Amino acid sequence: MDHILLDRTCRLAELELSESEKENMLKDLENMVTLFETISELDTEGVAPLSGVLEDGGNVLREDVVAETAAKAEGLAAEAGAGLAASAGADVMAKREALLRNAPELQDGLFVVPKTFS
Repeated sequence: MDHILLDRTCRLAELELSESEKENMLKDLENMVTLFETISELDTEGVAPLSGVLEDGGNVLREDVVAETAAKAEGLAAEAGAGLAASAGADVMAKREALLRNAPELQDGLFVVPKTFS
């Protein structure tokens, strides 16, 4: 890794680094490359590849649980149409309002999130 490649990488990642930060980053990247080169020199003949980090193959993730959401409730309410009881409609709106209260910023009843791409 050289300064030109680091500058290009920083520009693509939209990072602004000071000269001292660039020097530290270059050292860190060179250390990583050295580590990868060392690892690639290891003899892995006869070592079975892992498909995951757990030896027993167990799943540490929770089971999927189906739960009612505001969007699902709104969809059901829309499907029911004019025959929907007022209490059910109020329940849907109460759930929606409860969810929207968690948002740091709203616009037109929707969550506002930071721009991801420039």
